[in-house]
Amino acid sequence: MNNYIKFFGTAGGRFSVFNQIRASGGIWLSLSGTNVLVDPGPGSLIKLIESGRSARDIDAVYLSHRHLDHSADINSVVESMTSGGRKHHGAVFAPDDAWDDDPVILKYNRSNYDNIRTCAGSSWSVGNIKISTPLKLMHPVENFAVRFDGNSCSVGYISDTLYFEPLKKVFSNIDILIINTVFVHSRENIYHLSVHDVIPIISAVKPKKAVITHFSTEVLRENPDKIASELSKSGIEVIAAYDGMQIKLDEI
Repeated sequence: MNNYIKFFGTAGGRFSVFNQIRASGGIWLSLSGTNVLVDPGPGSLIKLIESGRSARDIDAVYLSHRHLDHSADINSVVESMTSGGRKHHGAVFAPDDAWDDDPVILKYNRSNYDNIRTCAGSSWSVGNIKISTPLKLMHPVENFAVRFDGNSCSVGYISDTLYFEPLKKVFSNIDILIINTVFVHSRENIYHLSVHDVIPIISAVKPKKAVITHFSTEVLRENPDKIASELSKSGIEVIAAYDGMQIKLDEI
């Protein structure tokens, strides 16, 4: 059984995303025969189709939080997943504020899939995998760290957040840890991780491999591959994601 991660986009930050300096289609995770699309930002459906995949093969869409660089394509992806609303299929995971008040997930198609409201300390079974959200992150909107556990491998994802100590303790025995790394240096009152925040996280968690992604123009100017090489001196292999990159989990 093929277990892999496919990056449909690696952009982070307003300028990188909305100028499409890098794509912003999210992350496709295929684990134990179950397919999850994570954070379908602008252009996600197009990238999915260009890759030869079909939204009807999605078992779950996981939305970390409601900001547009993560959620802009969620409705087009979900409607395609449900065959234009003609078939009840799949599940959508998202925090409360993505569903309520000023929702980014439109209401008219919600009856055609399972609506899952994420919260800290919860877990769910989808197909052959377990999805759990062990920790609420520090971000202006609701957002949770998430892990995906299959039969033979596991993937953790830290989306946008301010650095805080529990990030070093939230994942244990994780194979791959994906970290949204928006800045080179931390910025006061900006709730995103920087390159310098990655080292204490991976040194404590000790994943088999760490992947940095969600790059701002600042990180792109500094060369993500060079940054990953420097981070790997911590003793944990770090790779910089690029648009279209696929990681074969069975080889790790």
